[in-house]
Amino acid sequence: MDYCQNTLHLNLKFDIEFLPFRLISIQCLPEDPPEKYTKREFLKMKMGLEKYQRMEDAMIQWASEKNYELCVAAPPS
Repeated sequence: MDYCQNTLHLNLKFDIEFLPFRLISIQCLPEDPPEKYTKREFLKMKMGLEKYQRMEDAMIQWASEKNYELCVAAPPS
């Protein structure tokens, strides 16, 4: 913005408004959610352990077949 106004001398006006948003709807969270979820914890809660495990296994297999390095966070201890 400074470059446009001060260097290029363009007659521009910028109005910036910060509009925060949530990536996860509040309706997806339990009544009394913890301060912070890991992605793994949230998906297990939302999908169920068995379905989540199948999804994670499929991602690991896909990455292996494509020779991609996949970083799956270690479960919390």
